[in-house]
Amino acid sequence: MKKILIVCLALLVLACKEDRIKHPGRLPDSVGKYNHLTLIMNDSLWIGSSGDSIRKYLAAPLDGLPQEEPQFSIVQFSPRIFVDKNRLSRNIIVFSDKSNCLFTLERSKYATPQNIFTINAPSASELIDEFRFNVDSIVSTIKKLELNEMQHAISRGSKINMERITDLFGVKMMIPSDYKYVFEEDDFIWLKKEVASGNSNLLFYEVPISRIDNKNDKISNIIQVKDSIGKTYIHGTVPNSFMKTDEGYSPFIKKIVLDQMEVKELRGTWDMINNFMNGPYICYVFKDEYYNRYLFVEGFTYYPSNSKRDLLFELEAIIKTIKFHE
Repeated sequence: MKKILIVCLALLVLACKEDRIKHPGRLPDSVGKYNHLTLIMNDSLWIGSSGDSIRKYLAAPLDGLPQEEPQFSIVQFSPRIFVDKNRLSRNIIVFSDKSNCLFTLERSKYATPQNIFTINAPSASELIDEFRFNVDSIVSTIKKLELNEMQHAISRGSKINMERITDLFGVKMMIPSDYKYVFEEDDFIWLKKEVASGNSNLLFYEVPISRIDNKNDKISNIIQVKDSIGKTYIHGTVPNSFMKTDEGYSPFIKKIVLDQMEVKELRGTWDMINNFMNGPYICYVFKDEYYNRYLFVEGFTYYPSNSKRDLLFELEAIIKTIKFHE
């Protein structure tokens, strides 16, 4: 019996060794909520003007939200406790004022996927100068990774049947199954996800190119189309209430490319006329000459007294999975 036990233990040890040999380069999965950063910096720098300068950029208010929310949430640690779990964060920025000026980016050093930015400089003022010089690259790199991670999470989960959307609008997307069909007509589809004390929504609709491309201002035309959809379909809980773009809040607009198509991205806020409801929206307007149309894919949230950043980020990640003409 003892011999059998010894043999079994020996085989178990060999199996463990064999497993370690098979996967010598495996890294643990990175951890952290979306749009969260781990910042490694001496406490004396963080609580002073250097920390203020960093927060000004990394915790800048996100465009298009009704209340100020930072684009990234930051947790700071002293270098002496940059160990163990802290090293598994998905996005890490390390500041050191004890060497020559240097900026580096390492990917998947302690976990995967992971960005580790290192900023070195011999003084606090030079450290901030080096940070400011590279901050645009830092922010864009972090946003790209966060978007990819959200989309990977969506791809791994269960998703809705896209057949109805594809039949009407000729597009495919990855939409999680917790979004449910609310209403549809020949040129309009509305999906909604319920969350505690609120909801998150996706809209699909289209208009002829001539509705936007005419003698009037294109953005004004786009807002008019959005508001016509809100008045027709998105109503509040009291009579004669309907969704309308907030007239006192100019939308943030930029041009991007999705699936090789020209897109206008609008971010702003909406109000419910004759009702006390409001929230943020993100709207992508695709000029699709193949079908002689402008396709609108819009996301909006209603989540009173709560942070809306991550709900809107999920809508952005979903919409940016769009594929045309497949």
